Amino acid sequence: MSVARNINIGEAPSASVHYLQGCKIDFNGEAPVSEYFKPTVTDSQPDGTIVLEASFRGRFMKGSEIFLPEGFSGAVLEKKEGSNGTEATTSYSATGTFDSFTYWNHDTAPVATDGIRRAMEWAALASHIHKPVDHKDVEAEVAKREAQGKDKEAK
Repeated sequence: MSVARNINIGEAPSASVHYLQGCKIDFNGEAPVSEYFKPTVTDSQPDGTIVLEASFRGRFMKGSEIFLPEGFSGAVLEKKEGSNGTEATTSYSATGTFDSFTYWNHDTAPVATDGIRRAMEWAALASHIHKPVDHKDVEAEVAKREAQGKDKEAK
C-alpha cells in the first residue's frame, strides 16, 4: 500500500476544532455540532486561562482554548482510499486548518499541567533545542567559560 505524503492545506478553509479526550463517536462526517454543543465562558484561572463549560451527551465538561506554537499550523484531514490499478493507495486531503483548538476535561477545570497543554509547550521548546548552532557561537561560549574558570582560579 502506498500513502500520499503531499498534503496541500493552503486552500482548506478555517475550522473550529474540539479535542474531547476519551470520547469516541462512531461517525465520520459533518454534523450540526453548533446546534447541540454550546460552550459558555464561566471562569478564569490565575494564569489567565479562560474556562469554558459545556455538556456532551449529558456529560459535564470544562475546557480551554489552546493556541498552537509559533510556526505551527493544524489541519483537519480526510482519508481517501483507492487503487492505482496494481495496489491499494491511501491519500489524505485537508478539509480545514486551525491555529488553535479547544480541549475538554471531564468534570475538572483545565490547568497548566494537563498533558495536552504540556505537549504544546514541548513543541515550542523543541524548536529551540533543535535549532542549528553556529560554530562561531560555540567558540565564543567556550572562550567565555574558559575565562570564567581562570577568574575563579585566580581568586
